[in-house]
Amino acid sequence: MAVKTFTTGEVLTAADTNTYLANSGLVFIKSQVITGTVSAVTVTNAFSSTYDIYYITLSGGTMTAAAGIGCQLGPSSVSGYNTGYYGGIARVNSAAVSQNLGTNNESTWNYVSVGDTSAVTMSFKLFEPFLAKKTRMYTEWSDPRSNDAWGAGGGSHQTASSFTDFTISGGSSIIGGTVTVYGFRKG
Repeated sequence: MAVKTFTTGEVLTAADTNTYLANSGLVFIKSQVITGTVSAVTVTNAFSSTYDIYYITLSGGTMTAAAGIGCQLGPSSVSGYNTGYYGGIARVNSAAVSQNLGTNNESTWNYVSVGDTSAVTMSFKLFEPFLAKKTRMYTEWSDPRSNDAWGAGGGSHQTASSFTDFTISGGSSIIGGTVTVYGFRKG
């Protein structure tokens, strides 16, 4: 939809307002509550032709131990996940520490986020998982154990397949929380 430019003195109608409100921002698609302690949670029917870019969050849970959180597309593990990450720890009155990590042809995107026994907070973007193209992922995180530890990364899935589902898994079990999926409006 073309962007309308309003001029001074022009009347902004209810129809204009409703059109622009309906064609902007993130749209809630679904949420899934994690009950109990699980090693992985699969979210089904998350992707469709309606959206090309998705924003996925996990909040309100904890983990049985400090560990990375991974993501894979579809209901089963397939190879072809390539990733690159950069992480850092900024310390007051001491030297900063940084780390680079790369993986190639793995069965999941490793370290989409991190969690521990006090909190899990995860958010990342997926680009075109429903299209039969190579899906790309981008993430940023802060380590819940330390306000000064962080990371950012991205990757791609090298198989040009269409996916409707994804699975979140941890290096340790995930306890509770809610996975929420949003779509970026195309209009």
